[in-house]
Amino acid sequence: MGLTFTKPRFLLCEGDEDKGFLETLIQARSLPDFQVCYAAECNDQRVGGRVGFRYALDPGIQPLKGFDQLKGILIISDNDTPNSFNEVKEALGIYGYALPGTPADVGNILGKPFAIRMIPSEENGDLQKLVSDI
Repeated sequence: MGLTFTKPRFLLCEGDEDKGFLETLIQARSLPDFQVCYAAECNDQRVGGRVGFRYALDPGIQPLKGFDQLKGILIISDNDTPNSFNEVKEALGIYGYALPGTPADVGNILGKPFAIRMIPSEENGDLQKLVSDI
């Protein structure tokens, strides 16, 4: 995998459109510095979406350049089914990571704080629905 961690915070999302939106949001809100990537660009199999999180965050990320400088990892995923949060957890559960119990909790991936945030947070939908409702 050719991924290099270039910023202190790593944000992983499902797809390219999500990445563009999140990068714009981070810049517009003057949020802390995040490296934003989508799942398919972070794994050799080019698997995207929630399933792709498994391949993007496998234990092989630890020796990648810049990993030791990371302050934390954040996954942003569409809350498009009642089981979306659990699907993200299942994708990463095979590695034995300390997964967050709820979207409000923080887990641990290879010694780095790790959180999963669902969009929208309270109802089923996706980023595109959230933006179209505004």
